[in-house]
This record gives sequence, C-alpha cells and structure tokens, in this order.
Amino acid sequence: MVLRPAENVPPTAWPAHQLVEAAVARADSYLREAVLQPLLEERRQGLIASMAHRAAFLRKGFDYQAAELLDLRVRLRKQTNKGEGAAGRRLEEVRRRQQELKAREERALAILRREIELVEPGEATFLAHALVLPSATPEDREWHDKEVERIATQVARTYEEAQGAQVHDVSTPEKARLIALDQWPGFDLLSRRRDGEQRCIEVKGRRAVGDVELKENEWAKAANLREEYWLYVVYDCAAAHPRLLRVADPFATLLVRAKGGVVIDEASVFGAAEEHNA
Repeated sequence: MVLRPAENVPPTAWPAHQLVEAAVARADSYLREAVLQPLLEERRQGLIASMAHRAAFLRKGFDYQAAELLDLRVRLRKQTNKGEGAAGRRLEEVRRRQQELKAREERALAILRREIELVEPGEATFLAHALVLPSATPEDREWHDKEVERIATQVARTYEEAQGAQVHDVSTPEKARLIALDQWPGFDLLSRRRDGEQRCIEVKGRRAVGDVELKENEWAKAANLREEYWLYVVYDCAAAHPRLLRVADPFATLLVRAKGGVVIDEASVFGAAEEHNA
C-alpha cells in the first residue's frame, strides 16, 4: 500500500471524535490480545524451559563462594589454635558470612522461580493516528487495477504450473503472436497439460469480491471454445491469501446480464466454480 499526504480533504471525510476514540480502543485491544499476549506466553515458556539450567548456574556460583569461605575458615581456625587473637575475630566474621550466603542463595532461587509470575505487559502509549482515504486520482486507480490484475494472473499461473502444465501468457497482442495466436485471442493464459488437455483461461481479479465482466470478444470466444475455455476468478487480491475459483465452460454454466460484454455476478461464480485457496 502506497501512502502519501492528501490535499483538499473535505470536512465530511473526517470521523467524529467518538469514532476516533473507539478506533484507538480497538487498536489497544488488538495490541494486547494479538501482539502482547503471544509475546508474553513465548517469554514465559522460555523462562520455564531454561529454569533448571539457570538454577543450576546460580547454585554453582554460590557453591564457589561457599568453598572459598570454607577454605578461609579452615585456615583461620588453624591460626586461632596457634593463639593468634586477630584470627579469632576474623573467624567469627566468616561464620556470619557463611550463614548470610545460604540465606542469599535461597532468596535468589525464590526470585528466579517468581520470574514467570512477574512477566506482565506494560502500558501501551498511543503516539498518533492517521486518516487513510482511498485515492481518487485516475493514475492511482489505474495502478491499483493493474496490480490486482497482476496478482490474479500470478495466482492462476502458479496453480496451473503446480499441475504440471506449460503456461503461456497471451494477454497482449505481442505475447499472443509469439505462439502463433490471433493478436486478440479472447483469453489471458494458454495452459497445456501433460495429459494433452488444453485450457484457454481468462483471468479476472478482484480486490475483495464482486461481479466480473467478460468483454464481447471474451464471451464470443467462450461460446466458440466451450469445454476448452475456463474462467479463473481470483478474489481477495488485496489480502494475504487470494482465493482462486475456476469455472469450466462459463458460456454454459454461468448466468449473465448484458453490458457491452456480459457481467457475471459473484454468487454465480461461487456456485459454478472449483475453489482453490492461494
């Protein structure tokens, strides 16, 4: 999606304050439920998985300190037995540090075990919002239509190639003449399958759903070719997973209404098609 600053936006296009607040609340809810909760759960599971290793590492650190204090205590006891007065005072200090060390180890392990409970989301800070409107310029509409057409053609071609077919793009006069077809063959893709089947495929794409229109020459070709002619309609081209519906012999199977060429409503496409999720 290409975004750029808009000019001369009519006041009626701006949403009411209540709608903005509701949108911000939905965004906050989505952030917590769809983004933060999975991250929190991932973090908790990571802490659980590493708990034993981290506890062992922690104990090892305290064991090293305990070993040093024990060695120092043995040496001070020997000095005390020899009558060195200062050694006795230091020996009492070491005994106190040994007792404190054990308490510190227990506290550290308790904090380690509580880490899982302490993982919780912080406050979400709302920084800004933007009003996004569909462009009304002819250039943008033309670019958008071409992009939908490109996606639809790619989905249809990918499906055919996955069936082992050899696929030729004949959507322009130049491409059609390369394989010795008329410059306006009345379809977009020529698919030749390994079993000898040939499909003349007209591809139509929609951003979401909606009616599709076959031009006069496309409908005439569908009437002439019949079983060889297929209509591939790709819905949801603006979504992450476009839906491909395949209609065999559309001249015989689809209900149409005249409009220069013919218009086919989406319900008719769904009723007659074989669906494939891209």
